[in-house]
Amino acid sequence: MVRRGKNRNTKLMVMPGRFRSGFLGEFDKRTGIFRLLNDAYSEVVNDLGGEANLSHITITLAERFVFLEHMVQDLEAQIAQRMIENPTKTAKLLGRWIYAAQRLGGLAKTLGLERKTKQIESNLKSYVKGKNVRSKKKKKYEQ
Repeated sequence: MVRRGKNRNTKLMVMPGRFRSGFLGEFDKRTGIFRLLNDAYSEVVNDLGGEANLSHITITLAERFVFLEHMVQDLEAQIAQRMIENPTKTAKLLGRWIYAAQRLGGLAKTLGLERKTKQIESNLKSYVKGKNVRSKKKKKYEQ
């Protein structure tokens, strides 16, 4: 895991080797990898009906889905680079890719393959109250 600076509290610059819940909050927000992963996470959460409508378990599964999706894409790039160079290493990477792709498909089925509509508040007071709660949750990843 690459971190910048001498302080251990510094932010991630690259993808961690293992999944941890809340891993997006550990990234340096200026990096391209964070923007890529955060955009993917936002798309998944929006497809599920918005973060305010999701349980903690569903949010964690969405994070895991984004992590695994990036891992599958990285394995695909490695396979494409090594296919000609070293067939033995390519076979090992292909085995890891198959396993990760199967798990990704399982997570997709668990989360749901269809988009869900966001629930819209019926009156202005409940809308404003909900907006304040969502902004506090969002600040959790911005810190």
